[in-house]
Amino acid sequence: MDVAKYIAHYIEELRQGGGADYCLTEAAETAVPLLVAAMKAETEPDVRRGLVYAIWQYRLPSTAPFLADLLEDRDDEVRQQALDGLITLGTPEARRAIEAALARCRNRPEEQGDFAKYLAEAIELMDEREEFSGEIHDEGLKEREERK
Repeated sequence: MDVAKYIAHYIEELRQGGGADYCLTEAAETAVPLLVAAMKAETEPDVRRGLVYAIWQYRLPSTAPFLADLLEDRDDEVRQQALDGLITLGTPEARRAIEAALARCRNRPEEQGDFAKYLAEAIELMDEREEFSGEIHDEGLKEREERK
């Protein structure tokens, strides 16, 4: 089965209420542009959520701009999936997107609810991850120096 047919089949499974979002993560990376195009055209909330989940599961930094745009989506669960994806990517671009979304929320009092809190927590999590990675890197360098 070619990738386009595979994607179409599992999108239809999502429409039928099946847990096909996981199956969409099993295709080759060449599926990602097809998933992004399907997401842009999709109107069914559950299908949209499943598509976003599948897209970020590929962990491709090239999806960061797409996921960043979804932080403005009208569907809370789509926004949360996009945020989860950006956190997972952990790239500087992903962090900037989360920071920008938080700034927008803070500038719109009507949007200062739970999502703003999640965005702030995401930044804290990324800070902790970066600090932890730095500590591990520093320890590795120290161990190498001690062995010399």
